[in-house]
Amino acid sequence: MDWRQLWAKSDPYHPLWCHLLDVAAVCEALVPRFGGVSPLPVSWLLWVAALHDLGKADRYFQNKDEALAVSLRDQGFDIPTDAQPFRHEERSADWLFTHLRDDRGWGTRAARVIRQAVSGHHGNFAPTPLPDTGPRQEEWQAVRRAMAAMVADVLALEPFVLEQFPDASVAGLRLSGLIVLSDWIASNHELYAYPSLARSLSPHEYFAAARREAQRAVASLGLAPLGVNPAEEPFPFSHVWPECTRLRPSQRALEAEARAGRLTPGLLILEAPMGEGKTEGAVYVAEEWRRQEQALGGAYLALPTAATSNQIHARYSTFLQQRWPEMPAPRLVHGMAWLVDAVTPSTPAQTYDEAGARGWTSERSLSLDWFRNTKRALLAPEGVGTIDQALMAVLNVKHGFLRLLGLSRKVLIVDEVHAYDEYMTVLLERLLHWCRCLGVPVILLSATLSAGQRQRLAQAYGAELPVEPLAAYPLLTHVPLHGSPRTVPVPADPERDRRILVKRHPGLLLDAVGTAHLALKAVEDGGCACVLANTVGQAQAIFRALQDLVRQEPQLADTDLFLFHARFTAGDRQDREDQVVGLFGKDAGKDGRPPRPARAVLVATQVVEQSLDVDFDVFISQIAPVDLLLQRCGRLHRHERGVRPTGLEAVLHVLLPEDSTLEFGPTAYVYQAQEPLLRTHALLAGLSEFRLPQDFRPLISACYDGAPVPAGVVSEPDLQEAAEIRRELGRKAAAEACTHLVAAPRAKTFVLAEMVEAVWEGEEGGPTGYFHAQTRLGDPTLQLLLLEDPAHLALLESETAPKRSDLRGLLRRQVKVPAWWLRDLTAEVPFPPLEASPAWLRHHQSVRMHGREWRGRDAQGRSVILRDDPELGVVRLVEKKETYDDAHV
Repeated sequence: MDWRQLWAKSDPYHPLWCHLLDVAAVCEALVPRFGGVSPLPVSWLLWVAALHDLGKADRYFQNKDEALAVSLRDQGFDIPTDAQPFRHEERSADWLFTHLRDDRGWGTRAARVIRQAVSGHHGNFAPTPLPDTGPRQEEWQAVRRAMAAMVADVLALEPFVLEQFPDASVAGLRLSGLIVLSDWIASNHELYAYPSLARSLSPHEYFAAARREAQRAVASLGLAPLGVNPAEEPFPFSHVWPECTRLRPSQRALEAEARAGRLTPGLLILEAPMGEGKTEGAVYVAEEWRRQEQALGGAYLALPTAATSNQIHARYSTFLQQRWPEMPAPRLVHGMAWLVDAVTPSTPAQTYDEAGARGWTSERSLSLDWFRNTKRALLAPEGVGTIDQALMAVLNVKHGFLRLLGLSRKVLIVDEVHAYDEYMTVLLERLLHWCRCLGVPVILLSATLSAGQRQRLAQAYGAELPVEPLAAYPLLTHVPLHGSPRTVPVPADPERDRRILVKRHPGLLLDAVGTAHLALKAVEDGGCACVLANTVGQAQAIFRALQDLVRQEPQLADTDLFLFHARFTAGDRQDREDQVVGLFGKDAGKDGRPPRPARAVLVATQVVEQSLDVDFDVFISQIAPVDLLLQRCGRLHRHERGVRPTGLEAVLHVLLPEDSTLEFGPTAYVYQAQEPLLRTHALLAGLSEFRLPQDFRPLISACYDGAPVPAGVVSEPDLQEAAEIRRELGRKAAAEACTHLVAAPRAKTFVLAEMVEAVWEGEEGGPTGYFHAQTRLGDPTLQLLLLEDPAHLALLESETAPKRSDLRGLLRRQVKVPAWWLRDLTAEVPFPPLEASPAWLRHHQSVRMHGREWRGRDAQGRSVILRDDPELGVVRLVEKKETYDDAHV
């Protein structure tokens, strides 16, 4: 049988022998970005990657396309007419395992890792029985041996024997990731133009052509590392950030440690006040580590929210363009990045999953997802996005190992690490464990990290630190990949000491009108105030109250009012984010930008709490755990503005519950356990100001580490009960996280291959059948498309993705809402039922609106309205059940 006649792709047609060499060529092009698989020689890595589809040389694969099967039968191939359940990847894995062990002299442990990686390249590591293992397979075995020998000859495979891998989990993960990514690229004719390659060439000539095409395809995807020549010696901070002419204390400490040769790759925890330039410090360290380890390709900056991702993306892009002008811009990755960049293919790779399905099956759609911007940013040398995309790397989802592969050979920078609850912390700890094994350097940034958090994070990266509730502040904690952990106290800068007055307002926590009065009073002589509400609903209520008061009082007519939260449609949210940063950022009024308002109130949720470079004269906050209140102080008098209309003193107004009830309302739900709120309430009663940075450690220790709080505000029994509830909630959150985690790495076994029940993941906010691969604990959410424009509605009728400009317009109409909002609703006439979006727009549901509304009935017969309010954002309204008197019957 002539193996040249066997096929791998049917539409467009492509021979199997060509596809094997295609995958080897793509894998070779990916190695400079992702590295190899130690201790495999590169030629052996390419050989294994190529043979991942050797199992397609089988009678039960070659009959999957009847027209091609007829042609093969005419040439004398034994091709059955009956279909059998058949996983070609299992045949490939079985052949490789036997060949390596019996013919090449490999040890069973090493051969097993190869088998597992090849068997799982469609996301299913569970072994399955192979049909037809008797005499009929002898001819096909000869074909497979011939094809494997051809590939070995083309790759100049040198003699090599391996008893076992030094770390089976790391080797298996890297090998699996490279096989899958190489296969997906080589199988997508839009990315890798295999139909244009001449099949009449000899294998050696064909491989030369395939290598050129692979280099082009990988470069077009932004997966080729940029060749740079870093300095031989450690460089000063100004070498990375020329505009930083006066270094902050933590920046000076980082520079000193780097130039003394003490800051080697590993884990770095940087604790420093808000406005200290921690992000610039982290990028400086990443560049220094890149200088030390030139294999490092760049960084992934993980932020807590989409809004903070947008801000850091702009700053980091500017930095890269100035420092490395020839480098492509970093990829922006989060649920709002819209998957519409220029090289995203419109059709999935023809991979033939275990079901042998074609079209928009789960496997094929997933392959397409990885070439969209959202996930490809994790694979690219440089990326910015939400922490969710990184945490998904340790959830048990199909092809999750690609995320870990993407993080390898670059620096992971996690900002605002204190903001993660117990559920997310457990995920982060598992991610740090894998990063340590993979040799991924990590930088964690926080202004308000508790002693317990610091110890846990260091321990996850392999270091034991003593618990020091009142450790020095600011502080560097360094856990090198090779060496002993250590802490470096950072001398505080007396010139940067801050005094923030704290004013308590009992009874205003749940009083929207009272809060509005307070905000307007604060800016009656001018100035810009921010009111931060802990829920979207409370923010909307406060904004409505402000509108009413401004309408009623003529002297307030010139007060500008703004509302910013996460429940606007994507386009409106982006517009509002740009407006907020433009008006309240440091560059307001510069270079033709609109000036800072003379008198304004911004009502917002936590979207302004972290990383947004905005500044207010007055800050009014609903009570939150004290570390978050301190974080919010970072948006108060952040920039030098000379004389402020509200006075020279920075004042934080805190909205509290009634002293007699301590009812926190929705705030208690947002922060889950009441103990930090009760402790914060007690702390606030005993002070009139924050003195920063010296108050950071004692306040956070009193909130989280059990240090005493002022007596007489909250009873000891109430504190003890709240503490036990918090511990129980923490245990439940950790247990919930652990049910979805991948196993911790083990050196002797490829642990990911043992987790055979991987599920299809949902994107941020996407609905996912029986399991939500979520990175944040809380109510499930739905990603909706609120559509009314006929042009948008027409796009839903297409079975193929529209052009990117149309897709971008469509996705500006998406919004994330709680799943319970639409549970058990029946559409009211004339509104159509909710519908799943087309397969090319996965993880969305479409809502056809009329007059910016959609109406349904719930199980109690009440009318439920989903409204896209142009001022308030997306709201859910419930009307009373209609009743009729006798006269209307």
